[in-house]
Amino acid sequence: MCSSIIRLSNYPNAYDLIFNYNHSICCKLDDNSLSSWINKVIDIGDPLAIIKNGKIIAFLLLYCNQLDTLEAYICNVYVKEEYRGNKLSVQLVNEAISICKSRQFRTINLDVAKDNISAIRVYTQCGFTETDSYIKDSKEYIKMSYIL
Repeated sequence: MCSSIIRLSNYPNAYDLIFNYNHSICCKLDDNSLSSWINKVIDIGDPLAIIKNGKIIAFLLLYCNQLDTLEAYICNVYVKEEYRGNKLSVQLVNEAISICKSRQFRTINLDVAKDNISAIRVYTQCGFTETDSYIKDSKEYIKMSYIL
């Protein structure tokens, strides 16, 4: 399944798409907190999405705002369950890498739960390597980086 990736920051109904998407994946934020987060994401982030039938089916949030170090950060990568196995996350991660290259960033970082084997496989397939690990709230995480 090869799908078009939309850069949501300038998309006409980005707020509504992200809001509805987060509700569809059982977001744990209350509506006011979610609203603040979405406004922040649209304002300073680079949200990427794959849309089908007017709804987000895959999402990745890229931050390219560390202009002093030229380090970008990927977070909130999520593919709706019924669309998994179609390499949508690989497409999103590769698009994020392309964006960072075009902006002449040096590194892309991300954190992933150590038990999220499928995500680690995606990131490794895209060229990320493990750089560190840590424990937060009794859960193990891996830090991964991609050097541009």
